[in-house]
Order: sequence, then C-alpha cells, then structure tokens
Amino acid sequence: MKMTRRALIAASCLSLAAGAAAQTIVIGGQTGFRDLTIRSTYSIPITSTGSFTNIARWAESRRGRLWLRNPAGSPGSIKVGTKAGTQNKALDSYSTTALYTLAPGEEVYEENGGLAWLAWSADTTAPADLTLVIEVECLVAPATAATTTVKRAVTTSGRKQFSVANPTTYADAGLIGPSKDGSLIFRRKAGASGTLGWASAAAFAADPVNVVWTYCDNAVAPNDASAGSGIVSVFETEDGELLIGLISSGSFGSIRKSSGWSANRQTATFTQVLSIGGTKPDQEYSLHQWAARGATVWAAESGPQTAGGSGNVSTDNGRAVRLWRSDDNGNGSSWVVDLDIRDFAASQGVPYPAGVHLHGYAYDAVAKRLWVCYGDDTGQGDDIAGLANAQVIYKDDGTTTWQKMALPLNWKAPSSTVNSNQYITAAPLADVVVFTADVSKPIAPFAMRRSTGTMELLGSTDQPGLNGRVTRTGGVVVMPGLVTGRAAGTYKAKAMLSMDELSYNEVSVPHTLSASGASGAKWGMVAGSKIILQLGGNGAGFVVADLAYS
Repeated sequence: MKMTRRALIAASCLSLAAGAAAQTIVIGGQTGFRDLTIRSTYSIPITSTGSFTNIARWAESRRGRLWLRNPAGSPGSIKVGTKAGTQNKALDSYSTTALYTLAPGEEVYEENGGLAWLAWSADTTAPADLTLVIEVECLVAPATAATTTVKRAVTTSGRKQFSVANPTTYADAGLIGPSKDGSLIFRRKAGASGTLGWASAAAFAADPVNVVWTYCDNAVAPNDASAGSGIVSVFETEDGELLIGLISSGSFGSIRKSSGWSANRQTATFTQVLSIGGTKPDQEYSLHQWAARGATVWAAESGPQTAGGSGNVSTDNGRAVRLWRSDDNGNGSSWVVDLDIRDFAASQGVPYPAGVHLHGYAYDAVAKRLWVCYGDDTGQGDDIAGLANAQVIYKDDGTTTWQKMALPLNWKAPSSTVNSNQYITAAPLADVVVFTADVSKPIAPFAMRRSTGTMELLGSTDQPGLNGRVTRTGGVVVMPGLVTGRAAGTYKAKAMLSMDELSYNEVSVPHTLSASGASGAKWGMVAGSKIILQLGGNGAGFVVADLAYS
C-alpha cells in the first residue's frame, strides 16, 4: 500500500492545552516537510454472519482513501459491502452497491469516501477474534472526485505505528493519574481515601509491585465532612500548590487546596475551598478534568442529569450543572460560577431542561478559548443545541458570551429526529482539537482541523470513549475508551495513540470484568517504553505493557 509521505512531527513536550514548542521526531526517514494528512487506524471485532452489525462511516470534507483490511493470519474471511447515502450518525437502511470477500491478508480501499462500509463474517459461524482493520485518511485538500474501489493483497505500510506487548494486569484500583509533566503518578491509598501518594512514573512502570510510594496523610482530615470520599483528581496550580478533587457515593463532591506543597509534599496541609454538586464515583469525567489559563482554574460538576421541570429546581441544584472558575489559583473565596447549563438552556428557549448535565471541558491556549461539552440526546441536550449544532459551547478570552459550535456541513443531520453530536470532552492540540465521542453520538472521536475548521473521523466504532481523560505524556497522546453495559467476561481495553496528533492507531490489552459493567480504559499515560492504562468497570485495576513505535 503506497502511503503519503510523513514528515517532521511535533512531539514530546507539547501540552494538551498549550501548544508550546516541542521536540521534533522524524518518522519514516522523511525530513524537510510536514504532511498534515490526518490518519487513524483502528479495528472492530466481526461477530455477525449473513448481514452487517459493524459500520465504518467516513470523514467527509477532506477525505482520502478508506482502507479495510483482513489481517494476515486472520481466522476467517470477511464480507464487506458499501452503501451510498448521507453521512450522518444513522443508517436507516442499506442496499449494497459492491460486495467483496476479503480473505486473510487482503485489503480493499475506496477513494471517493461517499459511502458507508458494512462488514460481517463470510462463515456460517463467525470465528473468535475475527477482526477488521480500518484506516482512514483525511487530507488537507479535498480528494479527487472519483469513485475507485480496489481489492489487493495487504502491503506493508512505511508509516510507523504503536503496538503493545507483554501486558500485565494488576488489581490496584487506586491510581489517580499523572502529574502535569508526566514525571509522577498519583494514587490514593487503599482503605485510606484521604491519603495521597506519589511515585516516579518511570519507576512505577518498570516495577508496579515494588515501586516506592511517598504519602501525605493530610489530604482529608479524619473529622472532615468529606472523609470517606475518594480522591479522583489532582491539579498542580501556578503558585506551586495542589488542588485535589474528591467524590463520594452520595451526591456531593469537594475541592481541597494544599498549603506548603512545594516546600514539603509529605507535611502539606489541605483545606476545603469548594463544595460542589452532582459528583459520583462512576462518573468522573468532569471533576477529574480541570482546565487552566495562568492563575485561572476551572472545575466542573459531574454526575447525575437534571430531573427537569419547574418543580425540580431544588433537586437539580445538586446535579452536575455548574462550571466553577477561580482567578486566584483555586484559593477559597475566589470560586464563582462561570456557567450554569440550565441558564444557558433557558437562553436557548429550553427552561428547566430535563436529562442534561456537564461533560468535559478544556482551555485552548492556541485559540484562547474555553471549550465546554454537555449532553445528552436522551434528554434535552439536542434541544438546547438546536438542529445542526453540536452539544458543545465555547467562550473566547475577553468575551462573556457562550457560543454554540456548529456542525460542519457534511455532519449536519437531515432532520430533527437525528440531531446534534455530543462529546465527552475536548482536547486542544497544536494542529487539531480532538473531541472524544459519547457512546454512539457521534460514532467515533473527531478532530477539528484548526486550519480549516473541518471535522475529521478519528476513532473506533466499537470503542467510542465514554470518558474524557485524554493525556499527553512522553510525547504521546493517549485517548482511551470505555464501553458500557457489558456482561461479565473478558474484553479488550482500547486506546487511540498518536505521536504527532495527526496520525492515530489503536492498541488494546485484555480486560476481564468480574461482573457486568463498563469495560475499557479510563485514562492512560506513557512512561519510557511502557504504557499504563487504568481500567474501568468491575474488577478494575490497571495494565502495564511494553510500548513500541515502529
């Protein structure tokens, strides 16, 4: 397969929110130019026979080739077909215009991009581990308007990709996440949720069992009202102190700030600076996020949706509806409500909205803009957004008005029955802003290209990403995904990885659910030649695996 050349690629020290100058890495031996084609490679399990259950839709406005591969050594053949039609998030019916049976070691590509691809097993019973590999190319300039479907033997790509090997699962579910620079990893001590620990990320990745942890026992005082809550997030502020987010099994959460952290972490003391509503341990994608612009820090509530209606105002006051802001590094009296999603809904003609709450958020230092995602389509999130808008709003520096994010022309839904896309969070990078998908609305993560404003397909159709913890450590963007509602069993926890923020490929590790729940990864980080993935769902622990880029 002949691939577009790769080039100088910005990597290591680029913050998700900063877009700072970065170390350059040369990929594929090419130098002297940078190719801005967005690419993504991922896989979907094929479990059906006779008709499709898997759909690969296509990026619209800057589309290159869409590749479908049945890998060499595959346990069976895969039938693939195409369907012409609009490229929104629903396929009402299908009639195949082309049918192919891909034997192991064959691939097919379609160059126009105006079709949806359907896939199913060619056998009477789908073999175990039958997998279709998909690769998409989203060009800087529009593709040539020609429909060409070609079947050929799988050829070796000259483009480097990530792979994992030797995954080991550990039972500890107390990991919190990486420090800003990725040098440390934080955890809460088992049985002592107020005890905050940290260790070298590299040492932890090398030997998770025997790594030396250091603890501060003052994160939550024994007589504090929030004792028994779990520390789910930490954030290093500009003044050298630490903010921690706590949640409980009830409907409250809190933020505490350290004093003396930079002088001596072990003896630092913590004081509650904000009590917030709506947080629950199984819904951490807002409170654990954080966003910052210098001394300004944002923290959003996370968890239950609004009940709606004028009679439920007091109930909804405790739901995940507010985005808080501090202009003084999170110190106590500085917190104010920057956004109440109910007020924004009312301004859009939806008073007392039902079934809405805040998702993730991020400050974009390149665009000087704060992004906020909300939902849901199951409630009145789409009514707030209005037809042809995403359930995303933003506010630019120096302004006070929240603006809606319009869907690109090719992703506008045709009717009010199929309305706006909803996302879990935004992750601002130098060339793109990544939006992680909320289950199947839309079908996959997307990247908004800064140069054109177009949205390009990034991710997997079967691992949509019900979480918002996109990180960049060791120069690698890690975008994990969760799938909810699965029965007990063994699945694959997946993550999309990128070195250059334009080319993504999927890696996976085993994940065994001891009981029904969500499977997949909640967050991940890279330390040296290892990747760490925190698992979600029942029986959650973490996985450490060798990471290669070749």
